[in-house]
Amino acid sequence: MILRTIVLLLSYTLLLFHVHLAIAEEDNPDLKRLKESYQQAAPTELFGHHFLNQGQLDIYKLFLAQLDTEEIESELFQHQLMLTTQSHQSIGDAVYVAKAARNLLKSMPLLNLGLAVDTTSEKALRLPGLFPDHPFDWYWLREGGNPEDAAANLEASQFILMLGAITGKAVDPLRTQNGLFIGASVSELESLHNCETSDCRRKQLGWVQRTINGAAYDYVEEILNKDYFKIEYQDIQDVRFNDPESSFDAFSKHIREYRFKYQGYLEEPAYRERRTFAEDPTSYCTPVSKLMSCYRVPRFGLEPHSAGILIDTELTEQFKAFNNEPESSPFIQALEALPQVTRQVLTGHERKEKQLKAFQAGAGYYFTYFHHLNGKLGFIASLAQAYPEQDQTIIMSLSEEELNTSFTYAKSALKHAQVNTVHLWSTEATPRTLTLQELENGITLTLVDPGHLPHQAMMALMLLSKPVVGVSGDNTLSEALALGKLPYPETIPHNLFTRTQLGLLSSNGDLKTFYDTISPEDVGAAWKKLEEKPETIRQFAASVVEQYNAEPLLQAIVQSAVTPSAEVRDFLNKARYTVSSAKDSENQSPCFLDYEADEHQADIVRMKWLLSRLKDKSAKPETEDQHSPDLEPLSNEIQRISSQHLRLLMQEALYDYKKLH
Repeated sequence: MILRTIVLLLSYTLLLFHVHLAIAEEDNPDLKRLKESYQQAAPTELFGHHFLNQGQLDIYKLFLAQLDTEEIESELFQHQLMLTTQSHQSIGDAVYVAKAARNLLKSMPLLNLGLAVDTTSEKALRLPGLFPDHPFDWYWLREGGNPEDAAANLEASQFILMLGAITGKAVDPLRTQNGLFIGASVSELESLHNCETSDCRRKQLGWVQRTINGAAYDYVEEILNKDYFKIEYQDIQDVRFNDPESSFDAFSKHIREYRFKYQGYLEEPAYRERRTFAEDPTSYCTPVSKLMSCYRVPRFGLEPHSAGILIDTELTEQFKAFNNEPESSPFIQALEALPQVTRQVLTGHERKEKQLKAFQAGAGYYFTYFHHLNGKLGFIASLAQAYPEQDQTIIMSLSEEELNTSFTYAKSALKHAQVNTVHLWSTEATPRTLTLQELENGITLTLVDPGHLPHQAMMALMLLSKPVVGVSGDNTLSEALALGKLPYPETIPHNLFTRTQLGLLSSNGDLKTFYDTISPEDVGAAWKKLEEKPETIRQFAASVVEQYNAEPLLQAIVQSAVTPSAEVRDFLNKARYTVSSAKDSENQSPCFLDYEADEHQADIVRMKWLLSRLKDKSAKPETEDQHSPDLEPLSNEIQRISSQHLRLLMQEALYDYKKLH
């Protein structure tokens, strides 16, 4: 009782703080700057490469700051480019790397490219079959191939581009070879834009925290009909046996933990707390390992300082061709290969010809690609609010076993959505019908699990579905946007901030409502309005792709790494000489006057000098004092970098340099 009273008092205190923020929100310059940053793309060019926004330009500058021109001169490479990632239970990161490879080969068809996947997952080993028509080599750093051969190819590659997840087997080669790490989308609330002061962090984080807290309350209390403050450990176990990503974890325990850490996140950058207990040197932000463990390391995502998301250029081309000549589209050909029962359930027709025509005309089903029960039930609840008393057909993997494992919870959520009957169709099991209740105006759900399908068939089903598409992560998010769909992110912790970001990317009120909460009533109302205006959805999807397509960045990096232009090569050679002269000089404060006419070139040279100093153990300070005379020139040059995000990254590297040395 005492503990519950304390929790309620804490919540009430935070609620008052949030209300105060809400009143001042319109006049708050920090929040205004945060929101405006998502609405403004800043296309720019450097060395002949076009970038869609400031984030891509910053990452390209960081890449050039780390690039060693002496390594480019070598001719003893097994591959010009080796793409690497780590893939555990899901194949998402590996598919992301394969997508990057396909895009790069379309723009650079002579590129000698390999993919090295660090995996123990049998799912990942199916990947070569998903993309059989592309001329790149697959290497498996653990099971499924020859790990020694894969490691040898990594060590003999000209450039290593590590994407998504850190590949342990590729860390050592990256210490001595040219390379870059771009991490997966950040999922933590404190990764905010344009903040260098604790006051700015407090206001921006408070706004995001309030938004997500509201979503948590709505989900637990409205869908599950459960008091938010009465959730106990046994409730978590009842949701889904031993599932760490279960619903209550996502929207209660997760939010509670952030509530108790709240004040600490406001006052200090998160990396300082992370480093408090770090023992392994590879956990620190250092140029020795290409900065891969930095909190501010380049990442994919929808933040203004991110690399963007990987859009499959082949998919967008096929989408355009389908709009012009649907009958000859590879999407229709892919549907012909679907099991007969899948086509019949989705279209209601028995004959193949009628099934294909029904698909083209709009078969009337929804497409989802979810992994967790809470995401599936949240989608169903919102859809039921959007179209009450209407039966629905959804492509959704939901087995009777999954329902039975957490039947009380699932039954409560489905009954709350006015579901009477659930038909479960699967290509791998006997169809089942579950009766939950007998409401007069209750609905029937037909859930279709198509099983493991070729990528082309999955994309065809997504394209021809209704406008709202359920997505689980970066891959399905980018695919839905490429096909002009409205993504509904699965309601799990790392997607909470993704929803907030998507809301920030639009000035449309219905889109903001759709993404700023997961209350079924509010989302459902916005859902219906948006589907009544499909052009609004298509324009929104196109605008996100236009502003956050990562392909221009990756293409610029790879071209500059393996076949640099004369302009890039001359600049890097001059910069190398400048940095070497500055290191040899007794003057601790370098002079970069030759580059001041171009702030981007000046940033690159400054970072080259800083990174060379941070690699040099002989330059270690005798004290950890930030104002040590040994560190003052480094701190001064960091402050002269024009990009705020790059300044923060260099400050983090300097912070760890002091701790390591």
